[in-house]
Amino acid sequence: MERTITEHIGREADRSHLMSLTTLSLVDVARLIARVRHLASHSSTIESFAQQLMQSFQETFRTSPAGDPEMVLSRCFVAQPFTEVASDVKTWLQVGQRRTPEPSAALCLSLMGSAGVVEGWNDASRSSRYRAIPVEADRFATRFPMFAEVFRQVGISIDKPRLGEGMTIGSAGTGCNVFHVPVALGSPYVPAQEEFVKPIGVRSVVGFGGWYGQGLYFLVILFSKVAILPRSVELLRLLALSVRVGFNTVSGIIAKQATSGCPGFNHIQTLDELLTLYEETVDVQSDLVVHQRDQLRALAERVMTAQEDERRRVAGELHDHVVSQLAAILFGVRSLIQVAPMTREEMMKALGRVADELEEATTSARELSLHLHPMMLDRVGLSSALQKFLEDVTRRTGLRIARTIEDVHYPLLPMAAAALYRVAEEAIHNVRQHAAVDEAQLYLSVVDATVVLRVRDEGRGFDVHHQPGTAGLGLCSMAERIRHVGGQLRVESRPGVGTEIEVRIPCATSEGMVGDGDRRTL
Repeated sequence: MERTITEHIGREADRSHLMSLTTLSLVDVARLIARVRHLASHSSTIESFAQQLMQSFQETFRTSPAGDPEMVLSRCFVAQPFTEVASDVKTWLQVGQRRTPEPSAALCLSLMGSAGVVEGWNDASRSSRYRAIPVEADRFATRFPMFAEVFRQVGISIDKPRLGEGMTIGSAGTGCNVFHVPVALGSPYVPAQEEFVKPIGVRSVVGFGGWYGQGLYFLVILFSKVAILPRSVELLRLLALSVRVGFNTVSGIIAKQATSGCPGFNHIQTLDELLTLYEETVDVQSDLVVHQRDQLRALAERVMTAQEDERRRVAGELHDHVVSQLAAILFGVRSLIQVAPMTREEMMKALGRVADELEEATTSARELSLHLHPMMLDRVGLSSALQKFLEDVTRRTGLRIARTIEDVHYPLLPMAAAALYRVAEEAIHNVRQHAAVDEAQLYLSVVDATVVLRVRDEGRGFDVHHQPGTAGLGLCSMAERIRHVGGQLRVESRPGVGTEIEVRIPCATSEGMVGDGDRRTL
């Protein structure tokens, strides 16, 4: 009965549940845990479990089936006594790496699973440098500072001094940790900068490890091309414990006996820790949901206030410009009727003044209409409407906008086109109001049936990681617009560096939509 349930969970987990490390949720982690359990229950060796696990991470963490994986490289090591290392790995260590035989008591990190964006990274036996790593105190910490710091946390003696900030380590239960390097570029914990981090585009590193079986230690490390935030790392604590359970499960299958003196003790203890941590995390997430609900209520109040302010502004524009201009025209026409000019030339001059006033009123009404809804968006499409908008901004304000705007030939929902236009409008407005620069860049294209809009400036910037609830209404409205049409919004900014806003919205494929306009091994 239990195996049937596990197989069902595994089948459910394999149904193309893609997820992103940037937006990881408790539901995502629950699916990952189910997948880990399924893999463990169907693995007969540690190597097969580790390899399938890395391949699963590589396939799961991506935004779409056709999109690039978020993981540049996923690897799983097992720390074991040198005497237990596979014979071919010993030969590789002693002969291929020109090493002397290691002491029998020494620990060795053996690469058990590997998956990545380079073909040679998808087979652990093809690794040219990391197939096996002796844990030597005199060299290990220098070559692998990240691993050394993790091992220190679980009681393995590493003599070299620590490197300081740039890496965080948190507990995920007894003898199990999660570690995080939020910024890989330039980090002393990721030494392979020139040959790996920079050319491959590694942005963050996250991993976890823990004891299992009889004195063995697993270590999973994920190199990501997307920035991984602390909230995702917090959820990965659950995944770390589930992987630990998986290694214990496979060890039990192999040994056909308990992993300690008391049958099943370690396994039951880890499961208890997993459930406890799961409950704690659900409690935290529940508080977060309540907090987000309060934020939404506050946002709704701010939106209603903004709507009233907008109505007040439109009413003022109508009264101060359009209505007053029409009243002046009416007064002029009545004057012509009551006191007609004596000559034809005087009549033509008077009519010319009336025509000029009518033209001003028409221009005011057109600008007001454009602000309320850009009609060009419906008539000529998103690309042309954006071109016209940017030209008007440059003409009115002098802001130079370097642009790359491609025609969007895929069909777009009208709401999606409007959302992209309004985000561009708000982003350019923010550049004018806050960036303190006279130049910006705008980019629009279609990548893998997804419309990508990017607005960037190199101005004042701001701290993206502000306290919840302090976001401006502009950013909040952007996020809500894009969420409503099924897109993704990314905002990156740092004080003194500049700001980049990126929007990705899938193109529509159903009828009724409107178109836009008529390497090596490591």
